[in-house]
Amino acid sequence: MVREVVSAVSNALYNEFGTDYRIYVDSIEQNLNRPSFLIRPLRSSVSERLMGRSQVSVPLLILYFPTRPGQYLECCDVGDRLTNCLKYPGYDDVLYRGTNIKFDIIDDVLNFRITYNFFTVTQETNVEDNTIGEFESSVNAARKDDM
Repeated sequence: MVREVVSAVSNALYNEFGTDYRIYVDSIEQNLNRPSFLIRPLRSSVSERLMGRSQVSVPLLILYFPTRPGQYLECCDVGDRLTNCLKYPGYDDVLYRGTNIKFDIIDDVLNFRITYNFFTVTQETNVEDNTIGEFESSVNAARKDDM
């Protein structure tokens, strides 16, 4: 699931910024090509829900390295573009919705945070497993003053 979200984000970055911007998913060892992006999944979570569904949360940190250090306005412009292009990235006919969008500039690098929350069906469910069994109930309609 995380891989699909990262692929959707990577595709959205490529579509928005083109071939002049390098996109890294794995570690950058040496020789960073600028301008470039680094996509980092953070602490993802899966919460089980009823009817065989799971709620998945995939927070990402996207680092942007500008053409030269100290390019504060360039980082702000890229942050605005990221906000627009990463709201609904798609992969394999699935659109993901980005929420909790925040960005700031730390040590001349844009730090862009976004979270993708979605549901998945984890198993075939049997309707009988998720229903309340039959029960009988009776109501005595007689009032006290009628007795």
